[in-house]
Amino acid sequence: MAMPMNVSFDSSLWREPKGKAGRPQWVYWAFRCDGCLYTIPALYHFEQGLVFDVLQPLSERELNLFYQKYQRYDGEGDPLLSALEHQIEQESPVRRLSLQNICVDGLVCTDFSSSASARTPWNQEALAEWREAYADCLQQQFFACQRFCLPYKHRSTQENIGSLALTVREREVFYPLSASFSLEAGLRQKKLIKWQYPFTGEELTFTFQHPVQEEAMLNHAPLYIASAVYTCTPAPPQKIRLAFDSSFQEEGCMEAGSIGMIGGCNGPTAIFCADSLSEKPDGQLVYAKPSRRRNESPRFQLTGVFVQARGNQTFRLGDHISSSAR
Repeated sequence: MAMPMNVSFDSSLWREPKGKAGRPQWVYWAFRCDGCLYTIPALYHFEQGLVFDVLQPLSERELNLFYQKYQRYDGEGDPLLSALEHQIEQESPVRRLSLQNICVDGLVCTDFSSSASARTPWNQEALAEWREAYADCLQQQFFACQRFCLPYKHRSTQENIGSLALTVREREVFYPLSASFSLEAGLRQKKLIKWQYPFTGEELTFTFQHPVQEEAMLNHAPLYIASAVYTCTPAPPQKIRLAFDSSFQEEGCMEAGSIGMIGGCNGPTAIFCADSLSEKPDGQLVYAKPSRRRNESPRFQLTGVFVQARGNQTFRLGDHISSSAR
């Protein structure tokens, strides 16, 4: 028989619980997403809303194989390349759910927070309390856990919810593609890169043009940011986006500034660069590595292509709650 945890209204898996503990509503909801099994043992009710844990059992064999493959990239020696980071994330046995929204009794909630941790062969002390509390639905010794916390006003903390739906964001698959090129700002240059679409074998052409270089301020010093626009022909069957190594790390500074823009971005820097274009060409923005020095021919480093493998997916727990709640 499962024992309820002392859960507070907080998404953190590390902070000590504070305040009144939530009332558990046992649901034991199991579902599969992208080949992985996930289980929500219970929903914890608070006056402010709901908290729940999503458990993912992990294979010791798969964890060890993954660790053996990538253990030399543990931060020592050469830094991780952008493309390799994408591959490591894609091949990791730990697959965190990226939720777009959570629907509770028909009310869509987007204002939620979460945290994640994992119990692995090299971190066997982690999540000991979770292992004990959810022992009846954790057959494996190793597992990952995500805790979600969402504000939700319902009629009474003593009333169970009747339905829960999780909408998982679209899934992308990363394909490495290494290419480096320069575009001189202010000139009508074009750069063509061809790539074979993996699902159909069709050849796609990426055309890069309209380079622009702008000056921004970071840590009270100028930072030069180069952008370009790309289009793809013919149009791919599924949505794609390009990954560029456009990170920036200040050297020799304890409080280093960093900017990361992959394929396209939003925020002040992106708006600043995009608004500076005298013409608004069609296409997607990409960015070169920012630099402290003005470079009339900035280099763009393409690292790969993300291809949409599926769209958003919704998992619904309705009648199952009523029948399995304890």
